[in-house]
Amino acid sequence: MVVPLLAANIKEDAIKLEELDSVVRIEESDMPTQQVNIPDAEELNVACLIDASKSMNRSVIGGQKMELGKQVVRDYVNSLLTGANISLRVYGHKGSKQESDKFASCQSNEVVYSSSIYNQDKFEKALASFEATGWTPFASAI
Repeated sequence: MVVPLLAANIKEDAIKLEELDSVVRIEESDMPTQQVNIPDAEELNVACLIDASKSMNRSVIGGQKMELGKQVVRDYVNSLLTGANISLRVYGHKGSKQESDKFASCQSNEVVYSSSIYNQDKFEKALASFEATGWTPFASAI
């Protein structure tokens, strides 16, 4: 009974959202007439976090959650500016899903690629260094 009560008033908003024209149009007259100076980029530091608990072995549309997650991280760091500092932390990758391993698994939270300028070979080795195995220690990971 709760769902109908919560969802009862969203129909009008959903229709408005579907009718929204999301195309951005820029007229030539809106373009700047002078060269735009873009400031130099500051140092970019990116921290990636991957859940490696056993639930990441599940399949979803497109493949296995763990492999999809690793690919998303891989694609993201490859899209960053040259010279970006990257770190990679993994959690839930120790032990197993057995109750006896829960404590050890929930304590697993490890930096597998320390913050440094991105090196594709080293980063790939870090991504390959763990599998989805244990419990999910959200609190310690965050």
